[in-house]
Amino acid sequence: RTLIELAQEHQLTEDSFKQSGKDEPPLTFAVDSYVTYIPPAGVRQKLQFERAGPYKVTRINGDDYTITDLVNHKVITTHVTNLKAFKHVPEVHDPRKVAAQNAGMFEVERIVAHRSAKRRTEMTF
Repeated sequence: RTLIELAQEHQLTEDSFKQSGKDEPPLTFAVDSYVTYIPPAGVRQKLQFERAGPYKVTRINGDDYTITDLVNHKVITTHVTNLKAFKHVPEVHDPRKVAAQNAGMFEVERIVAHRSAKRRTEMTF
């Protein structure tokens, strides 16, 4: 046998060995399900979580998923490998509140007092 035939045989055995170890099912998410998202390198701030979200899956095109931010309604298209299922109990956790909290936004319960300057553009709360 030639060296090329030996190399091809070795490559086939290596490939079949590596492929046989993959028993994981392919990643799929249903439309209207909630997922977390890994932003590309360099986009995430230093103190932010590794995964952003939750986001809502709005469209599927093969392996590309279109997700919508629940806080600012920004639409992102990404590969399925950048997503992970957001597991929650619907009766206990509201995904919109979790997304707002992860984004650093909080709901103002009430305004106790405020002062108005002479100009309407300058107000102090």
